[in-house]
Amino acid sequence: MEILTGGNIPKQSDPVAIRQLDPLATPMQADIFTESTLSQQSTSNQQATPTKSQEQWNEISALDLLLQTFVSKDTSAKQVREVYLLSGENSKTSTVCLLSGPTLSALLKMVNDRFDELPRHRVRVDAEDVWSDVVACYKRTSFRYLTHLQVHVEGQPAIDTGGVRRQIYTTVLHQFASNKYIKLFDGPDHHLRPMCSAEARSSGLLKVLGGIVAHSICQDGVGFPHLSPTCFWYIVAGEEMALQSACMEDLPADASFVLKQVCILKVDYIFELLPLCILSRYKVQKVPRKWQL
Repeated sequence: MEILTGGNIPKQSDPVAIRQLDPLATPMQADIFTESTLSQQSTSNQQATPTKSQEQWNEISALDLLLQTFVSKDTSAKQVREVYLLSGENSKTSTVCLLSGPTLSALLKMVNDRFDELPRHRVRVDAEDVWSDVVACYKRTSFRYLTHLQVHVEGQPAIDTGGVRRQIYTTVLHQFASNKYIKLFDGPDHHLRPMCSAEARSSGLLKVLGGIVAHSICQDGVGFPHLSPTCFWYIVAGEEMALQSACMEDLPADASFVLKQVCILKVDYIFELLPLCILSRYKVQKVPRKWQL
C-alpha cells in the first residue's frame, strides 16, 4: 500500500488526480466524489458564518427606512434613532411621531401609549410614609423601569386607574423639593439648584429622583417643576445655553446677598470687580452674557 504524504494528497476538487490514485475509479465515481466533497465544504462554511435572524433584518430595514425618510436639516439621524428606541422599536408609532415634527406632545403620547401596554408593577405604600416606601421601591436593584406602576395605598379603598399614581408622584416629588427628609437642593422654590454636599452625593438620592421623574413622565404623570431654568438648560442644551439664562437666584445665598448690596450702593468699580471675585470663589469658569440684576 502506498503511503500518501502531504505532497501526494490530491485536491478534492481534482477528478484526474483521484483517478490516478485509484485506477479502478471510473470518471463518474470521481466526479460524484468531487461534487459531494464540495457540497460538504459549502455546508460547513455556511454553518461557520454567523447569520442574522429574520427579526434582526426586519429591525435594521425598518430603522434604515425611517432614516432615509426623515433625516433632514431639521431632524438628525440621532433624533430618528432616539424616537425609534423610545417607541420600543415600533416603526408604526415612530413614523406617526416623526411626521408631527416631532413635537413634544407627540413624543409624550408615543411613550405614554407604550407604557400603557407594559406589564404592571404593583406597589403598596403606607399613607403615613409615602416618601420612604416609594424611594425604597426605586432603590431596589431588581426594580425594572420598563413597567407600568400600579399603586395601592394601604387602608384606602381607591383603585389606581392613574389618579392615585399621579397623586403619589406629586407628593413624593414635592417632599424631595422641600428637603423634608434630606437636604438635596438650595435656593428658592421653583428655582432650586442641586447641592454638592457630601451628604447629598453619598445618599444617591439625586439619581433616584431622576429615575422617579422620568418614570412618572413616561406614565402620563407629573414632572419636577422646581428646578432653576439654568439647571434645565444645562441638562438639555449644555453650559453655553445655561449661562445665558443665569440670574441672581442661581448663586448661593451669601453671594447673592452681597451682589444685591453692591447693586444698592451703585459703586461702579466695586460692581465690576466683586462679582468676578465671588464667581471665582465658587469656581465658575464662564460669566453669563447678561445678569438680571
